[in-house]
Amino acid sequence: MKKIFISLTVILLMFGSSFGQDQTLYNMTNLRLSANNNPARQTDCKFFIGAPVLSSTYINLENTGFTYKDFFSEIPDAPEGENYMIDIDKFYDALSPVNHVNLDAQVALFNIGFRIKDHYITLDMTNKTSQRFSYPQSVFNIKDGTYYEDGRTLDFSNFGEDFSNYNEIGLGVSKEVKSVPGLTVGFKLKYLIGLSNFTTEKFDLNWATSTEDTSNYAYTFNTGFEFRSSTPAAWSPTYDEDGNPSGIVAGEEFNNLEPSYATIKPFLFPKNRGWGVDLGAIYEIKKFEISASVIDLGYIKWKNNAKIVSTESSEFVFSGVDVSKYITGIGIIEGLKDSSGVVIEQFTNDMLDTLISLSNPSFKDEAYKTSLSTKMYFGANYHFTDWFNLGVLYRGYFYKNKLHSAFTSSANINFWKGWSYSLAHTMQYNTYNNIGMGLAYKIGPFQWYAISDNMALPIYALSSTKMANNLIKGTKQYTFHVGFNLTFGCYSKIDRGLLD
Repeated sequence: MKKIFISLTVILLMFGSSFGQDQTLYNMTNLRLSANNNPARQTDCKFFIGAPVLSSTYINLENTGFTYKDFFSEIPDAPEGENYMIDIDKFYDALSPVNHVNLDAQVALFNIGFRIKDHYITLDMTNKTSQRFSYPQSVFNIKDGTYYEDGRTLDFSNFGEDFSNYNEIGLGVSKEVKSVPGLTVGFKLKYLIGLSNFTTEKFDLNWATSTEDTSNYAYTFNTGFEFRSSTPAAWSPTYDEDGNPSGIVAGEEFNNLEPSYATIKPFLFPKNRGWGVDLGAIYEIKKFEISASVIDLGYIKWKNNAKIVSTESSEFVFSGVDVSKYITGIGIIEGLKDSSGVVIEQFTNDMLDTLISLSNPSFKDEAYKTSLSTKMYFGANYHFTDWFNLGVLYRGYFYKNKLHSAFTSSANINFWKGWSYSLAHTMQYNTYNNIGMGLAYKIGPFQWYAISDNMALPIYALSSTKMANNLIKGTKQYTFHVGFNLTFGCYSKIDRGLLD
């Protein structure tokens, strides 16, 4: 039971979530998908084709803030099964000023590639999902209470939810530059079709407790929000008699569920469009290989049922409530017993109505743009032989105006005709236990592969050792990438085996 509990806890802590990482894939050069991280990469096969969904399924889950062992502390000499406790202070110290819970998923819908002399051309279509939930460390200062004699406030800002789902149609071309021996360059032009989006543009919330009148301790809230969304189905706000937003009403798409071209058109052919590009270069000199790429440089303009919901910066003072307004009956205790549900509901509704009227939210039917989660890769490899090399790789991406970095070292084997094996170690999010592994093998025209940037969960599932236990408790990430392709006309520069 303990093992099951730890596994579920780790998954729940990480699950929330483009930043698709897949660093292990970068140096698996006999696998066509390595070009996803550097479009200059070419494989030794003249032609490949991938079946929908089966050719590539990718999931990445990560929590940048804390791990299982940051949340719990062991109790010495406690009975088995009761030897851990929630440690709020340890959990708080493990957090960064702003933390993220991420989910990335990619499913290949179409995949084909072929060689023409010194060019390699690819055409593919992929559905991509990216989800980010941001939460600030400061929100957990509430563990020390809400009142500070020096006048400090509780800052709940930097909460945010960012979600995108879109289809990507990409045309990639890589070429060996004859005028510069050893240099290969490539690009991938991508046409983007946005399906749905939710973006937190601004989230400001400060909570101050008055120090002037200690008999009252009134609360002062300062707020300001802006959210943006684009959905397949239309929706609009409803208003009460005072002109304040009171709810949401769905569009005709929800009311008319009968299948027809008119009802499914917004889902299949939304108005959201965008463009993106991947750029890459690889330079080989003697036994060294230097590579660099920029991935997902682009944007989507969201037009389909696009709305911008914003509020004015406002201040709300809460100095208590008139209990008689909510309690009826002979005594307060009796009144609460008889009508506690009604009291809570009425009080909550009154508070929300007050906040809404003070913040004065506006709803605009207006298109907006979001950028793709651009990533940068810089790699260097030393080739001991034609089939074995050691590599180092830097990957960086910007999110919420902050650079997130990862450093990977790897040992890579690319042998026979279509076989690759990679063992990698990655340092990111202040963790150093990310052991990645990738395997691609080919028998006849069939090439299978399985890749993970963090093997903690598979290792823990297979082993109950102390090492496996500590590994799973300290993980912040789990990746899963599997699939198979049909490849033809594969060759190798030297004779490395008989399998083809």
